[in-house]
Amino acid sequence: MDVRDVAKAHVSAEQNPKAQGRYIICNKAMPVLEIGQLIAKASGRRLGLPFMTTPKWLTVLLGPLFGLTPDFVRNNVGYPLRFDNSKGIRELGIQYRDIETSVRDMVAEMRAPSA
Repeated sequence: MDVRDVAKAHVSAEQNPKAQGRYIICNKAMPVLEIGQLIAKASGRRLGLPFMTTPKWLTVLLGPLFGLTPDFVRNNVGYPLRFDNSKGIRELGIQYRDIETSVRDMVAEMRAPSA
């Protein structure tokens, strides 16, 4: 999700009298591991980002240390995350930036000197 797309969706929703309800403003769902890989590629460094997926059995075992019950892990971890963004595309006319562009621009912005 790119904040520029979210801002555009807010403006479109405000200007469109037929807009109603909620919109999922997200180009596509990606696992954290893949997002980390994109950030590492764009920055040229790993930056302490994840480089492997934790096995589910280990997440069940260690989850309580992070406030996750074993039942929560069993029922929610390891399943693909999917969003239906078609309503925003259809009703708000949103054309999402690709995730690679968003990540590359984010890394460049983070590297830019502060004003």
